[in-house]
Amino acid sequence: MDGLKITTSNFSVTETVNRIVAQIEKEGWHVFARIDHAKEAHGKGLELRPTELILFGNPEIGTLLMQNQQISAIDLPMKILVLEDETSITNFDTQKND
Repeated sequence: MDGLKITTSNFSVTETVNRIVAQIEKEGWHVFARIDHAKEAHGKGLELRPTELILFGNPEIGTLLMQNQQISAIDLPMKILVLEDETSITNFDTQKND
């Protein structure tokens, strides 16, 4: 997919998310949400490989961006998607900073 940087993880989706969240928090950023799409799908009787979305940011930095250009809020908070692909490989995707 254009606009995404895809990285492979040697860990499960859950462990990868746990590690990413720990690093985000260690850096002093805030995790706003951790959404388990597979869990929600299974709750509705639907199948979905492990798929989690992390929403995170730094309100001090995000607010400055929005004060400068309020429309930048459409890209905030930042996101990381962690999923198990069709070959059982865990990948995480982030937006490219090109």
